[in-house]
This record gives sequence, C-alpha cells and structure tokens, in this order.
Amino acid sequence: MVRTYNRKTDRQKWDINAMELAVEAVSSSKMGFLKAFKQFNIPKSSIERYVKKAKNNPDYKVDKSDGKYKNVFTPEQEELVSYLKTM
Repeated sequence: MVRTYNRKTDRQKWDINAMELAVEAVSSSKMGFLKAFKQFNIPKSSIERYVKKAKNNPDYKVDKSDGKYKNVFTPEQEELVSYLKTM
C-alpha cells in the first residue's frame, strides 16, 4: 500500500499574483498570450480564459478555486462543527 502521495499533475500550480500580472499585460495589449505564457509560467489556456472574463467584467478578480466544488458551510460554521464534534 502506498503511504506517500505524489501529485501526478501540475494543475493549478501557478501563482495568483503572476496570473494577475499576466492578465493585465495581455489586456493592455503589451504582450500576447504566448509571450505571457513563457514569461509568467502559466498555461496559455488559463490566461486566455481569465483575460476573457476580465474583458466581460472590468471588476473581475482572479481567484483560484477548487473548480465546481464549493463549501457548504462558512468558516464560522465549520468552526462550530469542529467544536460540536469535540463536545
């Protein structure tokens, strides 16, 4: 049985600050997608997707979520659940 987990992909290994810089650079037409991909080390398709979202909504902020999985409880409720479990 395997006791240590080795991640098999590099999915979402990019930094949020680097993504914001890349989106800003591409949106302001200072560089293209391919150049931003090489400079910031972020997948080109991800940059394209976030630039498209930023174009449609100027107040859009880059977020790094877990995809379709969303938390049901707020952090305060999670804290309450852990407290109730210990009681």
